[in-house]
Amino acid sequence: MLKSTIYLLLLFGLPLISAAQDTHFTQTRAVPLQTNPAQLATDNHATLMLNHRRQQFLEDVSLQSTVITGKYPLIRQGTNERWGGVGLTLLNDYSDDTQLFRRTQLEAAFAYNTALAPRTYLSGGFQGGYHQQRFSADGVTTGSQYVRNQGFDPNMGIGEPLIDARSDYWNLGVGLQLYRTDARQETMTYLGAAVHRAQQPSGSFLGSEYRLARRYVVQGGQRVFDNRTWTITPNVLWVCEGASNLLRAGANYRYHFKNSNPLDPLQSGSIDFGTYYTDAKAIALSLQFNQPYFSAGFSYDIGTSGQAVQNATELTLAIRKTISRRKSTKVIRDYSVGEVRKFYEDRPTPTPRKTKSSVSENRSSTVDSETNELADANVHRQAVVFSLKKTFKFAFDDASLTADAKAYFDDFVGLMQVNPDLKLKVIGHTDNVGKERINLKVSLARAQSVKDYLVAQGVNSERISVVGMGAAEPAVPNDTAANRAKNRRVELIIFQ
Repeated sequence: MLKSTIYLLLLFGLPLISAAQDTHFTQTRAVPLQTNPAQLATDNHATLMLNHRRQQFLEDVSLQSTVITGKYPLIRQGTNERWGGVGLTLLNDYSDDTQLFRRTQLEAAFAYNTALAPRTYLSGGFQGGYHQQRFSADGVTTGSQYVRNQGFDPNMGIGEPLIDARSDYWNLGVGLQLYRTDARQETMTYLGAAVHRAQQPSGSFLGSEYRLARRYVVQGGQRVFDNRTWTITPNVLWVCEGASNLLRAGANYRYHFKNSNPLDPLQSGSIDFGTYYTDAKAIALSLQFNQPYFSAGFSYDIGTSGQAVQNATELTLAIRKTISRRKSTKVIRDYSVGEVRKFYEDRPTPTPRKTKSSVSENRSSTVDSETNELADANVHRQAVVFSLKKTFKFAFDDASLTADAKAYFDDFVGLMQVNPDLKLKVIGHTDNVGKERINLKVSLARAQSVKDYLVAQGVNSERISVVGMGAAEPAVPNDTAANRAKNRRVELIIFQ
């Protein structure tokens, strides 16, 4: 049985080795250097990714593939503009029975990103690394190691000519990716192409020389539905490797959920559902849970022709952190005051007419004096329609109130207590740096901090409304650091 296993592995494995065919992963986002190095510069996340795949290779032997990838975006200081990315990956393939076959890859890559239009980018990358493939009979036992009347002797040869065969080569690859993002900085359209083993390196196995075939990868996707909660993105992947071709088509369904409680461990995130079909007669189903700082996924490939070689499971885990290169911003203590209008205007009531016939000349002056006093007393402070605005600036990602701001709000408390018909609207704003959903959250937190303070001072909460606008209504263009500071603000509007 063991001898037949060796020959079966040789039968199926040598063509695999000689053609240098790579493992096909279902969750390609977790293995960017196995698909396209240009993907390193498509987001602002520093990410460490782990992907483990178990592929059924023969009825009693499976192939285990483990990939560890780290990538880091390159951000310009001050502007927070992403201009590139770097990455490093380590892959280890091995048969899980006696580890007859093992493949190791160590790759490094660099990608350059350029903006073609608002939210439209072109990324180009290249990679290089060392690959080693090994077929070893270590750990294999055969009948040749059993001696009559003595038993098993592990020091004896296995009686097979194949002891330790290996092949080494250097890989060079290039790739391009055109993509467009939405307001949440998520990719909504992409088209990429890459070439691996571009120089067609030479290899040798069991004394035979050969040249490795280039590996071409083309992938693309287009979002066709987005209602802010659900998005649907059909996508396609084509891999050509020598005489081998793989075509996979499917769609990714993403559900966005929100959690406004910052103390809850479960933050706003998304869940991805993927369904794919390959021309190798296999269906793949995937599920991925995404949080701001990590994601975890699972996929299962099911062979539709009943062949065990088509079945595979895949687990992924990613830890990430958003990288920013903003200049340090001081907390702005001065507050810009907009136009303040009078709350009331004096409108005197008409003075009653004096009847000369009813009074004497002597008394006329007294009546005039009394009437004038009455007229002054009847001057009523009639309310007029008004809008009072005041703008407060904030430091980046800050929603705290200073002592000066609280002192000003204390005057608001007195004003609103004396005038029960007045209401207050608090509108929070941010600059255009960062993701839209984060900016909306920060802007709402700024407005809410004002409301919380006023309510704590005794103002009825029903008289105060809060709105978070994010970066949607800048006061000035977000083209300089000073202007971005002006846009990090809260507007207060008092109305009747």
